Amino acid sequence: MLDLTKYNLDDDDIEFVKDMKEDIENQNEIILAYQGKSFVLEPSGEAVHVYAYGEDLGDYESFDDLLLNHKIDGKPLIELVKEIEYGD
Repeated sequence: MLDLTKYNLDDDDIEFVKDMKEDIENQNEIILAYQGKSFVLEPSGEAVHVYAYGEDLGDYESFDDLLLNHKIDGKPLIELVKEIEYGD
């Protein structure tokens, strides 16, 4: 797991990331929202597929890979944790 303290996250943010990681490890799909737009994290073993509204947004080898390399508005997901919430 990444060292989350390097990303200026508070305790609630770190807990949110840990909860997401646990859901992914348990093979649970997660719906997240950023600035009113939803997207889905779909685990498959260690890998995570991201999609929204029928469009593939990326495939990642692991949860950490997703956090570091999935970009929204040019920023990696790890830098947007403070602005992300669970979606519907």
